[in-house]
Amino acid sequence: MKTRTRNLKRLLSLALCLCMVTGLLPVTALAADAPAITTETLEAATVGEAYTAQLTATASDQNGELTWEVTGLPNGLALTGSGKTAALIGTPTEAGNFSVTVTVTETIPAVEPEKPAEEPAAEEGETPAEARSTVLTTSKEYTLTVAEAAPANEPAD
Repeated sequence: MKTRTRNLKRLLSLALCLCMVTGLLPVTALAADAPAITTETLEAATVGEAYTAQLTATASDQNGELTWEVTGLPNGLALTGSGKTAALIGTPTEAGNFSVTVTVTETIPAVEPEKPAEEPAAEEGETPAEARSTVLTTSKEYTLTVAEAAPANEPAD
């Protein structure tokens, strides 16, 4: 019975390798992890004062390209940057507690399969199989507190 199990494992392993080599199964399909946003919290902001908050993320694949999106920012703030770091920058114009969702998308380029010496001609209406990129996404929610500006000191009479 152990021999059967061992042989079955070998056969499955060989089939998986053949699928990857022929391009039927992209190698990146085995990368099940998503990118990770490593910034824990956002510092508080104040209406009318310049604000900057650094955001960082890690890719799940060394060839992965990261892009950022954000929703829920107060007026006056925007997202800038790409790759492993981005920043929320600007001057908020409204006070309150804002639910901010940061999303990082990782695009992992497809590994081009090796082409055989002679490719069979495609049937009419068929298109050759194309390697596809793998796209992984993760999001993280933050609460951004924006305080009212401190009242200006009034001149003494």
